[in-house]
Amino acid sequence: MSDTKIDFLIEKAKKLMSLSRDPIHDLSHVQRVVHNAERISTAYQLTKEECEAVKLAAWWHDVARVLTRKPSFVWMACVDDILSAIMLCLHSIRYGFWKHSGGIATKLILSKTVGTGAVFTKLLLTKRERILIHILRDSDMLDIIHIDRLTRVCELSQTSKKYWWGFRCLLLYNTRESAMRMKTSIAHHYLIESIEAIIQWMEERQHDPRYARFFEEVWIRESIKKFKLLHRKLAPIQQSI
Repeated sequence: MSDTKIDFLIEKAKKLMSLSRDPIHDLSHVQRVVHNAERISTAYQLTKEECEAVKLAAWWHDVARVLTRKPSFVWMACVDDILSAIMLCLHSIRYGFWKHSGGIATKLILSKTVGTGAVFTKLLLTKRERILIHILRDSDMLDIIHIDRLTRVCELSQTSKKYWWGFRCLLLYNTRESAMRMKTSIAHHYLIESIEAIIQWMEERQHDPRYARFFEEVWIRESIKKFKLLHRKLAPIQQSI
C-alpha cells in the first residue's frame, strides 16, 4: 500500500509540474533534482522510508510554481518552498501518507525555505533527518549550473530583457563560493564535474556571435575566470574529503 501511495503522489507532482509556466522551474528541472537526490542517497545507509522522503521532497519542492502565471525571480523564491510543503502536506493527509514518508518530506521542503530554513531545520528535524535536508539542498543546488538549464536560460535571455538580467543576477548570486559549498561529499564531487563542464561550455561559446550579441565577450570571459577560480578553490576540498 505504501508503494502505491508514493507512486500516486509522484505522478501527481509530475502532472502539476507539467503545468508550470516557469521555464527554469519546470518538470525537467525537477526530474534532474530527483536524479541528483537518488545518486547522492546511494552514498548513505538510508532506510526505505528515508529514501522515499527525499525522493518525494525532490518531486514536490517546486510544485507551488504552478500557482502563478507570471514567474518571479524574487517573491516566488521566498514563498515557493512553504507553499510547496503545504500542498504536499494536504495531499499526504488526503491520501493517508502523512504518517509515512509524506510527513518527513513535507518537513524537508519547509527546512529548505529561503530565510527561515535554518529555523525550520532546528524545530522540525531530528539529527538523523538533517542528512536528508543536506541531500535535498545539494540536489537542488547542483542543477543551478547544469548545462541543460543554462542552455535553456540563454535561449530565454535572447528573447527577454527580464531573463537577460535575471540570468546574470542569479548566476552571480548562486555561484558564490559560500553558496557552492555542498553539504555532502558525493555532491561536492558532482559539483566539481559540473564546474568543469560549464567552463568548457562557456569557452566553446565565448566567440560565438549568437551569444556574444547578448552577453558580450567581456562578460563571458569574466565568467569563465570566475568559474576557474571557483574550481581552484573547491577542487582541493574534494581531494581532502
